[in-house]
Amino acid sequence: MASLDLSIYALSILVVLFVSLQTDKFVYDQKITILKQIIFVVGILIGLDILLVSLEGLQHSFINNILWIGNTLSFILSPLPSFFWLAYIGVFVHEKTSIIQTFKKISVLFLVFNACVALLSKPFGFYFTINNLNVYERGPVVLFNSAISYVFIMFATILLIKNIRYIRKQDFFALVIFIVPPTVSNLIQIANPGILIVWPGIVFSLLIAFVYVQNKTMSKDYLSGLYNKMEYETVLDNLVSRKPKKGFVGMIIDINDFKSINDTYGHDVGDRVIQEISRILIKSFRVNDFVARIGGDEFAVLAHSHHVHPSMLKQRVLKGIEQLNQSEKFQFDVSLSIGYLVWSRQSNLDKDTFFQIMDKNMYQEKIKSKEEVNATV
Repeated sequence: MASLDLSIYALSILVVLFVSLQTDKFVYDQKITILKQIIFVVGILIGLDILLVSLEGLQHSFINNILWIGNTLSFILSPLPSFFWLAYIGVFVHEKTSIIQTFKKISVLFLVFNACVALLSKPFGFYFTINNLNVYERGPVVLFNSAISYVFIMFATILLIKNIRYIRKQDFFALVIFIVPPTVSNLIQIANPGILIVWPGIVFSLLIAFVYVQNKTMSKDYLSGLYNKMEYETVLDNLVSRKPKKGFVGMIIDINDFKSINDTYGHDVGDRVIQEISRILIKSFRVNDFVARIGGDEFAVLAHSHHVHPSMLKQRVLKGIEQLNQSEKFQFDVSLSIGYLVWSRQSNLDKDTFFQIMDKNMYQEKIKSKEEVNATV
C-alpha cells in the first residue's frame, strides 16, 4: 500500500501545481498551457491507478467492467504526457518547422495505433487481461505501450540537441533533467509491476518544470508577458560573451507618440496597445528568438534568424501593425520606430556600444517618421 500512498501524495501535489498555474499571470505563454495539459493528464492517470488498485480483487458484479474500462483508458492516455512534452520542446525551440510537423504526424499515428491496441485488449489480451478473480495480468505486448512514450521522448531529445546552440545552458539542463525521473521510474515499474511509481516519477519532473517556470516568470514583464529589461541585459551580455559564429540581429522598437495615447485615451487604452504590440512581436519572431519590453513604450529583440535579412524582420512587425490598424481595435493608428543592427565577430561590439547604436538607429527612424507626418500636414 506504500505505492498507493505515494500516488495519493503525488495527486495532491498535482492539484496544487495545476491551481498555481491556473492563476499564472502570463497567459500568452503557450508552454505554460502545455505544462497544464501534462499535469491534467497525469492527474487523471494517477486517479485511475488509485481507483484500479483499490478495486482489484474485489468480487462484485460491476467491478470487472470498471477494471476493463479503467485499464483500457489508462493505456490509451499513458503516452500523452510524453507526447505533450514533445510538443513543449517543439514550442520551446521553434514554433513551426518541417521536422516538428513530421514528428507530429508520426506521433498521431502512434497514438491512434496505441488506442486501437488498448481497445482490442479485452477480446485479445494484447496489453492486459482481467482474470476471474478480478486481478490484472500483463498482456504479451504491454511493453509496446511504454515504447511509444520513449519514442516521443527520443524525438524531444533530438529537437533539443538539434537546437542546442540556440538554448541557454541553464534552460537546456532543466529541459534534459525533466525526462530523467519518468524514464528511471518507468524502467523500475517494468521490472516490478506491483510498484506504482511511473506517474509519481513524472510528478517529480513536473515539480522541476514548475520551479523552472516560476523562475522564468520572475524575468517576465507583467503587462506584456514578454521578458523584462533585467533579463534582456543578461541575455545580451551572454550572447556578446559567447561570440556566436553566425552573429545575431538586435532591434529596438519604440511606440510613436505613446504619451499622447495615454494622455488622450487613458492608461487602460495604453496598456491594451502594449499588449497588442506584444502579441504582434511574438507572432513576428521565432520562439527561440528573444523579445523583451525594456521600458514603458520600448521593446527589444535579439533574433537568431540568420537566413532572413533584418529589414525583412522589420517588415514582419510593420505588417502586423498594419493589420492591427486595419482591424480598427483603436480609435487611432499605432505606429512604431524600429532600429536594428547585426552583431558579428567582425564588428565585435561590446554590449553597451551595440545597444547604443541600435537605440540611435531607432531615434533616427523616429525623427524621420515625424518629418514625414509634418510634411503631410
